[in-house]
Amino acid sequence: MTPQTDPLDALAAHLRRAARERQTATYAEIAPVAGLDIARPEDRRALAALLAELNRREHAAGRPLLSAVVCLAGRRAPGRGFFRCARELGAHPGGDDGAFWRAELQRVYGYWAAR
Repeated sequence: MTPQTDPLDALAAHLRRAARERQTATYAEIAPVAGLDIARPEDRRALAALLAELNRREHAAGRPLLSAVVCLAGRRAPGRGFFRCARELGAHPGGDDGAFWRAELQRVYGYWAAR
């Protein structure tokens, strides 16, 4: 990331590339893209805020939640913040988080593969 690059823009570009390649990325892998260190609690909170803002922007634009490609390394599924944000946006009606995530991940892959 260059000094003038907006962290949210850099993060979005990285996640779009992952989506086009039908890949996932871990929080630890994407933190440096936004100039953050996942080992620092304040940077973990900042990363969560960036991902929530990205979800808000994607949802407002009528696109699937791009942060669905971001997973916890040990679980290979998103953290609680992803599901909380999806519910707040009205994208996740509740119920089975795993089923929602798998469906949203496929929507993300399908959307970005075509671009």
